[in-house]
Amino acid sequence: MGRLKVADAIEVMRPFLADSDRYMVENTVWAIGEISTSDKDILEEIAQLLNKEGQIYRVIIQTLAKLNYQPALDRIATFTESEDSAIACAAITAKSKLSGDNTQVHHIIHFLNDKNIHARRGAIQDLMDLEYNQAIPNIAVAPVSQSLRLRG
Repeated sequence: MGRLKVADAIEVMRPFLADSDRYMVENTVWAIGEISTSDKDILEEIAQLLNKEGQIYRVIIQTLAKLNYQPALDRIATFTESEDSAIACAAITAKSKLSGDNTQVHHIIHFLNDKNIHARRGAIQDLMDLEYNQAIPNIAVAPVSQSLRLRG
């Protein structure tokens, strides 16, 4: 439903935001992000997931930033120091996007050389989401597969 951008599907999917299966929640959040909504109640439900233990925070953070949900900024900012580098990178990106402050982008560039491959791949995606073209030289030499760099 997300890729098809079926707006009527949001209300059908909404109950799955409270599902006990974190992967169901992740897919629901992602689909809502793909469809897009400005419904503050739905966006707040998604933001509340940041307070729920065991969620896949990277997708939640990315979706809130994509949908420009400013009220989540402070909650997202708490994840910038996450031990999970992929989550921290997404949080720095979202904070930059929502606040308009790019002074922390150098941290995202640093993640291009992280020991965690998911963080490196995520950093490429995050820099693309920010449309931060100044990082292209860094992306070009990042230790990831050439095909991933080319898609970025």
